Amino acid sequence: FVELNDRFRTHRRDIGAALAHEVTHVYLHRLGLSFPGTRDNEILTDTVTTYLGAGWLLLDAYREDAASSQKLGYLTPEEFGYVLAKRALVFGEDPSVWFTSPQAYSAYVEGRERARRDERQPPLTAAGWAGRRRYARDRRHARDHPSGGAGGGVPYAFTPDARGPLRVSFPCPTCHQRIRVPVRGRVRARCGLCRTVLECDT
Repeated sequence: FVELNDRFRTHRRDIGAALAHEVTHVYLHRLGLSFPGTRDNEILTDTVTTYLGAGWLLLDAYREDAASSQKLGYLTPEEFGYVLAKRALVFGEDPSVWFTSPQAYSAYVEGRERARRDERQPPLTAAGWAGRRRYARDRRHARDHPSGGAGGGVPYAFTPDARGPLRVSFPCPTCHQRIRVPVRGRVRARCGLCRTVLECDT
């Protein structure tokens, strides 16, 4: 049984979003998946709702005008846009046509750009010129100073390997699981968690 807030009398188009969130709560509870704190559980619920395909309803409930502002869920609109864009990239979807709220569409576009930036980070071959140049400099520094690392502000980290070449670790652009590969030019890496195959220039 789900009891809806009285505001849904005037915002009936958002009932689907509220129900999607609550159904996901039940699903996670039955699976025994939870975090210790309420806020963390709500964020987990919003994220899972989005990955299961109904999160766009929560993002579409985000509206602003001169007199009011409303949103559903615990993620910011931009965070919803990011998670939704990640799902869209995995499944080859284009949810941009589903939105009725211009603010939700803008948040999705912002999140989509951030998700695409994840796919253009070194050592991925899709990295831009500036990123590749910084990566090459950090790689040289790591070879010359094995205990130094890569510096701040970059997603990758170099580690020496006593049995072989220098290694680099970086987040999978799909699921953010850390991937560790040898530094030896062009390599193809497979994420151990989501199985995404990545072209890298290490």
